[in-house]
Amino acid sequence: MCLPIINGEMSLENKMNEPELENKIWYRAVKTIYILVYILVVIVILLWGYFSKPYQIIDVQTSKIICNKGTSQNAPGYQQASGTILNPSSSDVIYEDGTLNNNSDLEARKLCGDPADWAGWETAGNGAIPFPKNYSVQVAHKASGSWTTPLQIWIIGFGIIFVLFEAVRRIFLYIVIGKKFF
Repeated sequence: MCLPIINGEMSLENKMNEPELENKIWYRAVKTIYILVYILVVIVILLWGYFSKPYQIIDVQTSKIICNKGTSQNAPGYQQASGTILNPSSSDVIYEDGTLNNNSDLEARKLCGDPADWAGWETAGNGAIPFPKNYSVQVAHKASGSWTTPLQIWIIGFGIIFVLFEAVRRIFLYIVIGKKFF
């Protein structure tokens, strides 16, 4: 039903009220879509905040390589002619189960082994590592992120969606039945 507009306002005799709107199928459909979108946005905000919470990661800087002969030191501190065993800028150096990636594993075996055993190995060119694993890795963890991020997402997100959805609802009711904002 189209409402006639007289002098910039809807005529009083043709205005609808909210109980009359409840009988209209299109109004119930719009209301259902509004509620479903509102719920979807709330779920998105909740999940966004949840996945922004702090979590544990491997701390390459404080993880240690412990040689079978008893020596240990912070892994990034080990230096060999071929370079550092653990590169702190690389996230895949140490795995959760305490193993190292291939390059770091080779460097750790060289470091913990007898240098005389390794003489000439690299020039042999067969690629196989000649000695069994002679070290263990003590994996250290640290927290990444903080709880302020999800709290900010939740507080600001819920504030914005409340204001936005309330404005949409009031504008809709003003357009359809002429209900004033305040």
